[in-house]
Amino acid sequence: MRIETVTSSALFSSQQCRLDPKYLTFANVAKWKVFDSSLPTIQLGEIIRPVQIKKIAKGELDNEFLLINISDQNSGDGILYLKNVKAVNNIGSDKVDLSDCDIIISKLGMSRGYIFPCPKTTQGIIGSSEFIPYQVKNYNHLPYYIYLLLNKTMLKAYSRLETGKTPSHKRVNPSELLKIEIPYLDDNTIENIVKTINISIKGINELWDTIKPTQSIIDEVFAREFGFDYAKFEELKTHTCFSTGFSAFANNPDLRFSSKFHRDAGAFVMEQLTSVTSKKIKHYLSDPIVLGASVSPNDYSDDGDFYYISMATIKSWAFDPDGANQLKPTYAKNKTDKSVCKDDILLARSGEGTIGKVALIDNDDVKGIFADFTMRIRLTNYNQRFAYYYFRTAYFQYIVEVYKKGLGNNTNIFPIVIREFPMPDLSLDEQQRIVNEVQNEIDKQNSIKEKITELRGKIDIVIENALTQSTNNRGNEND
Repeated sequence: MRIETVTSSALFSSQQCRLDPKYLTFANVAKWKVFDSSLPTIQLGEIIRPVQIKKIAKGELDNEFLLINISDQNSGDGILYLKNVKAVNNIGSDKVDLSDCDIIISKLGMSRGYIFPCPKTTQGIIGSSEFIPYQVKNYNHLPYYIYLLLNKTMLKAYSRLETGKTPSHKRVNPSELLKIEIPYLDDNTIENIVKTINISIKGINELWDTIKPTQSIIDEVFAREFGFDYAKFEELKTHTCFSTGFSAFANNPDLRFSSKFHRDAGAFVMEQLTSVTSKKIKHYLSDPIVLGASVSPNDYSDDGDFYYISMATIKSWAFDPDGANQLKPTYAKNKTDKSVCKDDILLARSGEGTIGKVALIDNDDVKGIFADFTMRIRLTNYNQRFAYYYFRTAYFQYIVEVYKKGLGNNTNIFPIVIREFPMPDLSLDEQQRIVNEVQNEIDKQNSIKEKITELRGKIDIVIENALTQSTNNRGNEND
């Protein structure tokens, strides 16, 4: 048993009167300092300030905006690459205007590094209400430098400030964030840092300009191999008014009347897919497509060997164990029929922004029970990675969009629908050839990202050296 002694002032240091041990230990023992340094410190709130949040309600966009999501941040590189960001003139849920800020920090998942400088653009930027926009009070404190300082050494501090039961939904209160003490560096030191790292920052930006998104790679290869006409597809998606006959409403099993289901673009996609194959997913199933298992908080345990694979853990197109809860051994034992094994494909069946996303379990080390809002697809005599890439194509994702049911964020799609979707009919050799083409292009992008990581490492060294030098200089002054 570990016993911590805290002061009454620590108990009331939080506006929410938090009593959890990890928070109290940080507030009382660390005194809000997260750097092992003798340098003078300054509260983060004295350097940055929250921008007054302007909310944009669903359906209230006047112009086209760039829509950023937490997942758009490039793997801790501190760059929001606008080439990958979708431009929208309509939104399905409330968003926050992020146009007038220097740094964006997410309340959700902050300890995973969802912090990045806001790029300057003539086009407006909006994002999730989980984002908090900040301005730098003294612009000599370069936003990119502050980002590096926050992301380099403060992630453990964020984890102590987080509240929430599930790893994927833990948040940090903005008022707590601004209390954190960081080393104070004079303007001359920061100016020298900026001059030194600007070369690396320029190199990073140039490398990112050569990056091709994985989605683009997949779509380009499949379009070439199957003759998909994405240009016409995109043009049809802009159609908002069209007519249809009464027979079209009756020509589906559940009498779908929604305009979404009868879109011209949806009919075009199905026409293109059925022109290249007569097979459906059901023709390649080794087991029926099944939904996962429900869970309660009492079924979680930090000592468990099995993960609970929810929609949130596959939203990045791969299973992310860092965001997954572990399960009690007794629960996992009773749910073996809902477990995953190598080559299983999991598909999210609900939730706007997540529905239709897939993850391939590509190794034997993953032990998990998949959630009731996901479905498991097991194939036979088929290349699972080829199927995974096919499920990621714009065409497949669009037919999920067309066939899903529900309102708002409560949309769903079910196995009985998915199993009837078209599936390319190719030899295993041909499937592997296409997989190799996609993978070779992805490997090229990964090589570029490795170079970016090298440049990032140089920037980290510059900042670390500056902090060390400032500490040494202060020590000499004291002597």
